[in-house]
Amino acid sequence: MDFINMTTSEEILIIANRLANSGKKPTVALVKSRLSQSVPLALLINTLKNWQHEPDNTEIPLTAQESPLTMETEENKIELMISQAIEPLRQEINALRTQLENLKSQIDK
Repeated sequence: MDFINMTTSEEILIIANRLANSGKKPTVALVKSRLSQSVPLALLINTLKNWQHEPDNTEIPLTAQESPLTMETEENKIELMISQAIEPLRQEINALRTQLENLKSQIDK
């Protein structure tokens, strides 16, 4: 995202408000994933510590190339990446469940 005439702190606050408005707690990780550029972690943490929810402070100037659809697509990409990252864990849990069931059935015999 390109933010026009906006400080990094303002961008952090707006993202935090958007998250809160959607029912999500604005954590460091969530805000960081939505920032237009990388910021020092200390700035991000300090800004969030001082953040107070302002439900109406959510407007970010969009560039000509960006639209809400683009932001939605980015969120979908993030969700897909997370899903792909945890899939091996799901498979391992299922394998462990199967092994546990086999062990239980052997004990019952």
